[in-house]
Amino acid sequence: MIRQSATTGFAATGPASHAALRPAALQDLRASEFTIVALSPRQPAMTLDELACSRMGDQRLALLVGTESNGLSANPEAQADVRVRIPMQHSVDSIDLSVAAGVTLSWLA
Repeated sequence: MIRQSATTGFAATGPASHAALRPAALQDLRASEFTIVALSPRQPAMTLDELACSRMGDQRLALLVGTESNGLSANPEAQADVRVRIPMQHSVDSIDLSVAAGVTLSWLA
């Protein structure tokens, strides 16, 4: 499948896959000793700096990333162990989910 998106004037086309979050998926991750981190623009949420400085960076993390426009649905976001936001300027509404995931992973590296 080819996904096309245009974000902030940049157009990208490339292969993409979509994974539906099964209800038991979060339980499976917890049973495998993952800490579930949900990216969210909403409060309360810790910043990337706070996440990177916390001891959580030493744990096994599962990163949940929602769509650009709507983010994660309420249920997976509410079930996450921690919510994290990427600070942005007020003039920026959102960033592409691949960029959000990349920024977050680079902070944790």
